Amino acid sequence: MTDVAVAAPLLVTGDTPTTVRPERIPAHAFHRHDGAVTSDRTREHGSSVEVASAGRTAWTSYSRLDVEGVTGVTLVAARRALPAWGPTSVRLDVRPSGGGDADWRAFTAEVEVPDGGRYDWQDLALPVLDAPGLDRRDVDLRLQLTGAARVAEIRLTR
Repeated sequence: MTDVAVAAPLLVTGDTPTTVRPERIPAHAFHRHDGAVTSDRTREHGSSVEVASAGRTAWTSYSRLDVEGVTGVTLVAARRALPAWGPTSVRLDVRPSGGGDADWRAFTAEVEVPDGGRYDWQDLALPVLDAPGLDRRDVDLRLQLTGAARVAEIRLTR
């Protein structure tokens, strides 16, 4: 017996969702993703996101955010147990909410995830880059993961 994939269009009506002004974003609370899977934060509880075992890169995105005044980003990151095919790094991209793929631009510098165990979570400070002409009051963020990167939380400093 073969499973058949089924899809159906979904039309959501009503008011446009408002933006949120978060201080922290659980990484597993994404709105879209590609190549990413959720996984455990600890042996007992919690969630994180990581690159799927057969992949080299992944991303998760978070919609309708107000990041006005954000001066720094901290990612709570670790490395997965499986080996990486190359560098292990993370960064955040930004675009106007609802923009297209070509609208993404770097929001933070890319940083290497230090060596450590699967549950050796570390706070990685990522400097926020200049984004001239971008209205930061209504944006989408995209977390880019490369190699064995795992992220549990995104923290925004204002």
